Amino acid sequence: MAFYFFYMQGEKTTWQLALSTERQRVIAEKKPMYVTALDVDNAFTEDLTAADTYGIRYSGDLYFDFDGDIGDTLNDVKALLSGLKAKGVDLDSLRLYLTGGRGVHIEVPASTYMSVAQKNGVVGLPLIYKEMANALFVETLDLRVYSSGRGRMWRCPHVLRDNGRYKVPVTADELFAVTPDNYVAMCSAPRAEPPRNPASLNAELALLYSISKDKVEKAIQKRKQRKVVADLMPLRKALYHAM
Repeated sequence: MAFYFFYMQGEKTTWQLALSTERQRVIAEKKPMYVTALDVDNAFTEDLTAADTYGIRYSGDLYFDFDGDIGDTLNDVKALLSGLKAKGVDLDSLRLYLTGGRGVHIEVPASTYMSVAQKNGVVGLPLIYKEMANALFVETLDLRVYSSGRGRMWRCPHVLRDNGRYKVPVTADELFAVTPDNYVAMCSAPRAEPPRNPASLNAELALLYSISKDKVEKAIQKRKQRKVVADLMPLRKALYHAM
């Protein structure tokens, strides 16, 4: 069973728990300000052991968050999109958003880099996505969004921000035409989600995902081994002094 968390604007409550199967309904009906970027197989209703933490599984699409000087941000976004296009990625299959502040969100469907859907989720997926982001890095790309635990807050589109703007969807062609001068105007009102092409597997991104996944899995295994050694140290010391 998978879960996600959402946060309602103006409420004094913290993150609210919901089933991942209810994600789209809650977003459509409740219009939360934020949701967690990924689904997770743990409800976090109890304290987790280190072993529990290492085994958490996540599911969801690759996401990029750009935030900084709007001119630099737009230049970096266009550079990343141009790089993806050069690799053969269909930009019209991506979900692209102006965040309404000074940033841009890019969401890449998992079927672009996963040959087989991971129905039960993937251990360490935020870290895998961070490795992929590092490989594609541009200056204003925010790497702090690849957090584990419950996951990272992700702004929902079409919800009024405190600054009077909205996170709005754009097409790739529109994004390449955005400038610092028209960015604010484009975020001044909700916009309909544009039609998007079905995603298809891209060999280069699939390879990058596989390399990143292998690296993260090996790192997690090393952490587990260090934890086992640390747990055994008191026993070893007791046995040593008993001899």
